[in-house]
Amino acid sequence: MKKGMCVLTALCAGFLFIASGTHEKSVTPGEKVRTFVSISPQSYFVERIGGGLVTVDVLVKPGQEPHTYEPTPRQMVALSDAHIYFSVGFPFEERILRKVQSTNPKLLLVHTDGGIKRRMLEVHLDDGVTHAESRGDEPATREDGGEPIHGGGEPDPHIWLGPEQIGVQVRNIYRALADIDPSHAQEYRKNLDAFLADLEVINAKLSVLFEPYRGRSFFVYHPAFGYFADAYGLTQVPVELSGKQPTPKQIEGLITRAKKEGVRVVFVSPQFDHRSAEAIAEAINGAVVTIDPLAKDVLANLQGVAAAIEGAFR
Repeated sequence: MKKGMCVLTALCAGFLFIASGTHEKSVTPGEKVRTFVSISPQSYFVERIGGGLVTVDVLVKPGQEPHTYEPTPRQMVALSDAHIYFSVGFPFEERILRKVQSTNPKLLLVHTDGGIKRRMLEVHLDDGVTHAESRGDEPATREDGGEPIHGGGEPDPHIWLGPEQIGVQVRNIYRALADIDPSHAQEYRKNLDAFLADLEVINAKLSVLFEPYRGRSFFVYHPAFGYFADAYGLTQVPVELSGKQPTPKQIEGLITRAKKEGVRVVFVSPQFDHRSAEAIAEAINGAVVTIDPLAKDVLANLQGVAAAIEGAFR
């Protein structure tokens, strides 16, 4: 099957996962659907599908780190009046939603990650090879918002950066909006189709771009680009994992590997400390380049990230 078809094929596995809430908090005529999301990329998805029929509030603001996020009191108050919360699978969401449901039991919780096969995050070995590479991990399957059913290690949460996973998420968003606001279901469907068409064009373009580089590795400080790498036959080599700085021995192994593979760029994200990445780049006489996994316009960001990685390969 051609890569350009993978996103539409994946939609067959997309289901609407609602963990709690009822339709008692319905949308009245002329009222916009009040939605909450965890991160800016999700807001882009909801805005593309919902258009002018929705409002979107984002919990984790630009520059903040979602893995350790805590909501403000004002955000908790706003959540108590929302129609829908679109979760993406971060641990902090579970803590927040337990509190919110006590004040807003009618909140509709939609797991946009429902039906997505989770890849497993890499674990460093001292020689610069990751544990996932050495053992050939299979993705873990999440059938709901809970823990992965099989596979070891920690599931990768960065599902908004893979084209196949994006397709599943926007389909789940569409179904939730059409369900709670059926009078505008056709408009939501039209917006979904337009988004998927844009996604297919970009996915096909990037598949062609990376065809000559299949099997190549790129170094990145935070392992946010695993789904992106998997989609195009690449391998991300992370510097830090699970928020932990690499040990001196692991840094030495990463430097050795980078020199062996001819790596000249270490990618960093604006949300994280860059010192370890800078040390590796200096040791290999390379450069540090920033790519943002939390940029709002996901489709534009996919192309920007692709251009940066392809440029590092040349």
